[in-house]
Amino acid sequence: MPQPTVAILIVTYNNEKDIPHLMESLRHTDYSPEHVHVYIADNNSHDSTISLVHTFTHAFPFEYILIEHKENFGFDVANNELYQRAKNEKNSDYVVLLNPDTAVDPQWLKKLIVCMEQHKEVGAAQSLLLLKSDPEKINSAGNALFYGGIGYVSRMGEKGDTVYYQNIAEIGYASGAAVCYRASVLSETGLFYPDFFYLEDADLSWRMRLLGYSIIMCPQSVVWHNYSYSKGVYKMKAIELNRHKALLQNYKIPTLIVLLPMLLLFEIMIIALSCVQGWGKEKLKNYKELWSVRGCIIERRKHIRHTRKIKDRTVIRQMALAIHFPEGDPLVLTYMVNPLFIVYGWIIRACIWW
Repeated sequence: MPQPTVAILIVTYNNEKDIPHLMESLRHTDYSPEHVHVYIADNNSHDSTISLVHTFTHAFPFEYILIEHKENFGFDVANNELYQRAKNEKNSDYVVLLNPDTAVDPQWLKKLIVCMEQHKEVGAAQSLLLLKSDPEKINSAGNALFYGGIGYVSRMGEKGDTVYYQNIAEIGYASGAAVCYRASVLSETGLFYPDFFYLEDADLSWRMRLLGYSIIMCPQSVVWHNYSYSKGVYKMKAIELNRHKALLQNYKIPTLIVLLPMLLLFEIMIIALSCVQGWGKEKLKNYKELWSVRGCIIERRKHIRHTRKIKDRTVIRQMALAIHFPEGDPLVLTYMVNPLFIVYGWIIRACIWW
C-alpha cells in the first residue's frame, strides 16, 4: 500500500541562521520522495535566507516550490497561500507545517503519518518539540489552552524521554511549529483566519474540536525547535486581540455569560499587567479594533453555530484550568490567581450542560 501524500509548508523571514539546519535535516527524512511536496514562502527576507534555500535544495530528494514575496505577509497569510497552492496542485492527504527554526528527526514524518492513519478521528497531530539549545529537554509536549483563551506550551524543560515512550495523548491545541493536519478536515475548517497573527494555531485546533475531531501529540515524532519566549509590544497586543476574537467566535453565548465574571476579572488583571509592562495604550486600542471587526466575528459565529457538532461542555473539559508561563509562574499567579481560576473552572464545568 503506497504511503499517503504530504504537503510540507514552510514560511521564512530572515532565518539564515536556522534554515540550513532545517533543510539538511529534511533531506534525511525517511519518506518516499514521490509522496512529499515541499512549499516554501519567503516573506521578503533581507538576509541570505533565499540563497541558502536554493543551495540546500540542490541535493533535496523532494519536489519543492519557493515563493518569494516582496513584503512580509506574516505567518498566517503566507501559510494560507501555500495551503491553497498545495491543495490546487497536489491535493495531498496531509498538510504539515514546519517552523523555519526547527530541525527534524529522520523518522519524524513517518511517525506523524502513522499516528494519523491509525486514528481517523484525529484532525491534527503535533510532533514532540524538544529544545535545540538543550536537545534532551522538552519545548512542547502539546500546548495547553486555558478556558479564558490563553495558550501556553506544556511540560517545558522536562526530560524528553519521559514523554517519548508514552502513547499518543490528547492535547489542548497543536503548535504550528511542527504539526500535521488531515487535509479532509482542513477542507471543512480552512487553515488560518488571515487576521490572526498569534494564537492562530490554537483557534484552528479549537474549531477542529468543535467539528468532533481530536487533537493529539505524537511523542515518537521528534522535532527540535529554536524556541525563545518574548514579550514584545506588538506580540502581546496581537495575542490579546486574537484571544478575544477566539472567545467571541467559538463559545456559545450562554457559555460567555457564565464565564463573564471570570473574564472581567481576567481583563482587569491583563490591563494592569499591560500598564506595568508598557503596552497599556496598545491594550486599550484593542477594544476599538475589536469593535471594528464585529461584523466579521458575527459571520464566523454564524458559520460555527451551523457546523459545530460538539458541545461547549465537552470542549471546556479539555481545556486547562490554570495558566502557566514558560519562564516560571509569579507567586501571585501560583498562590492567588490560579487557585481562583481552578475553583471557577470546576464550577463552570459542573454548570455548563450545553
